[in-house]
Amino acid sequence: MCRRPRLVFQSSIAPQSAMSCQQIRKQIYTLLIVISAALMFGRIMAVDRIDYGELQRARFNQIQARLDAKEADLRTKTNNENAIQAELAKTRKNLERDALFETPMLSGNDRSRWCTIRALVEPDKRVIRTVALSDGAERRERHR
Repeated sequence: MCRRPRLVFQSSIAPQSAMSCQQIRKQIYTLLIVISAALMFGRIMAVDRIDYGELQRARFNQIQARLDAKEADLRTKTNNENAIQAELAKTRKNLERDALFETPMLSGNDRSRWCTIRALVEPDKRVIRTVALSDGAERRERHR
């Protein structure tokens, strides 16, 4: 129960800002709702995600410089052109594989959700199992 505070001094003018308990309660509830919404929004915006696209582009831009350094190193060690080209091709393949990062996922949980959605939406991604029949033949079943 809300009580009105006693006025220490009497004035001939009644206070203009006298609020009822219900108005105060509504303002407090509104303030709590705004604060909780701001906290939720803050948590959503605080998700730390590395820009894998930019990182991938930077790594791809470094490949040629690393290959040039590798080639210079190999030329000081050997004069066999075929061995140098084979080693450079192998190194290029490994560098390009290591440079790939792009993914729209934040975690394994996200990947699992998207795989489930994809399996439900795309009919050709549904699980198909092969059942061996008693006569030796096989039958394919599609699970829905």
